[in-house]
Amino acid sequence: MTIFDSIVTNDYEVETMAEKVESDSSKTVFAYGLVARYANNSNYYKFVYNINEDKFKIVKLQNNTETVLASITRTQLLENKNVPGMDLNNLLMYFRVEGSTLIGSVNQFGPILTATDSTFSSGKFGLYSLNEKVNFNWVRNYRNNADSYTVYRSTGPTANFTVLQSGITGTTFTDKTPTPGVTYYYYLRAVNSNGTSYHHSNTLRKN
Repeated sequence: MTIFDSIVTNDYEVETMAEKVESDSSKTVFAYGLVARYANNSNYYKFVYNINEDKFKIVKLQNNTETVLASITRTQLLENKNVPGMDLNNLLMYFRVEGSTLIGSVNQFGPILTATDSTFSSGKFGLYSLNEKVNFNWVRNYRNNADSYTVYRSTGPTANFTVLQSGITGTTFTDKTPTPGVTYYYYLRAVNSNGTSYHHSNTLRKN
């Protein structure tokens, strides 16, 4: 494991692009993925792809004892999503912990596993591999630490977004300046003392 953060937090999402490189031929069990709410090497949650079982799993390790909280085989996943296949050598993996809810997502499929467990309420995040060489090409962490939000607007879906309103602290906002008959696109970014979030929300279309 590689644990990245020295700050212990409770609710967050971590994501990475995992590139499978090589398995240890002398072993029989292989897995890789993400760790959340890490307390120490004996206590944490993990969301992994288990290669030898061909399964995605959310697992709790408590006092060195593993409990599988949720799992799905790759075959089941592809059948559920009605798609022919997936590239197992390059997996975009997400692991979200919010309260007692644990959510694992992969690629464009969105959430594929959800579990409920309240054993660990906070902890660090990191990367995990077992008997497998993996390139984690980048890692991002998202936390619920916004002080305010800024709404952006454009007449196109992908470009020319400008600030419509900043400093929003509530849960709703109404655009009072649209031109009738024009289609607008909106997204928002979170803001705190460290600056503005790198990523923005999903884009909303409004006629």
